[in-house]
Amino acid sequence: MGKGLFIINSNMRKTLVVCFILLMSLLGIVLAEVSLPNYSGYINDYANILSPSDKQALEKISQELKKQTGAELAVVIVKSVAPLDSKTYAVKLFEKWGIGEKDKDNGGLILLAMAEHRIEIEVGYGLEGTLPDAKAGRILDTYAIPDFKEGNYSQGLIATSKAVSQVVKGETVDLVAGGQEDEPGIPIVPFTPLPTAFLIAGVLLVCFLFRKWVVTLSVIICVIIAGLAGGFWGAVIGIFIGLVMSGFTALASLPGGGRGSGSWRSGSSRHSRSHHSFGGGRSGGGGAGRSW
Repeated sequence: MGKGLFIINSNMRKTLVVCFILLMSLLGIVLAEVSLPNYSGYINDYANILSPSDKQALEKISQELKKQTGAELAVVIVKSVAPLDSKTYAVKLFEKWGIGEKDKDNGGLILLAMAEHRIEIEVGYGLEGTLPDAKAGRILDTYAIPDFKEGNYSQGLIATSKAVSQVVKGETVDLVAGGQEDEPGIPIVPFTPLPTAFLIAGVLLVCFLFRKWVVTLSVIICVIIAGLAGGFWGAVIGIFIGLVMSGFTALASLPGGGRGSGSWRSGSSRHSRSHHSFGGGRSGGGGAGRSW
């Protein structure tokens, strides 16, 4: 009799491994990385809160800034940034669009996340000296948050964009003396039974089928990816990748397994900039965020 309470023959074990891989594939679909939108200009209102005149006013601010300084300022309004937090979303969107000139990294992004009640100012490397984190936060405290609390989103965005533009141009702007401490974006992760059930079932299955080293490997990979990606979803995706890799490794080690000559290649996620109107700038990770 085996070491455990259950005896699993080779065929049953192969079947369970296949089920495990399918289970993890479904989990991967559920936890797929959020799809970032494409831009349609400097001003991108995906929540439909701007009137045509408000959008035109914001567009004019960005166009004049570009003409006078070369810096690029994008304004983005989204319904939600889930499953990411607003800061991570802003950084990823900044990098995808390449806001700012390539060799100067003089881009700026104002992101408004309606469901999370968050606004972020993200700054390129080249503007970090001109628009440091503390000043970006004071701009939000002075021009964005008061209007947002009253539901005047367009007015607050226009005032904030003007202030950011003036600072980049080297002009003086009136700012509140103090303001609240800069807050990191807090991920709002609603309870989702399907991904949670898949994850728990996958962990239990792999622990049941294989040895402790598989769990150890999964945890190590989880920690590494969580450290790079950050937050709850980084950990979840890390566990998912670790379990999938462990499942394939275990399948290959089964009798008769791992003999196939087939191969697979992951698709490239390279973002094409062939039609990019922005200059290819990079985010410096600086800026500020606020809740209202």
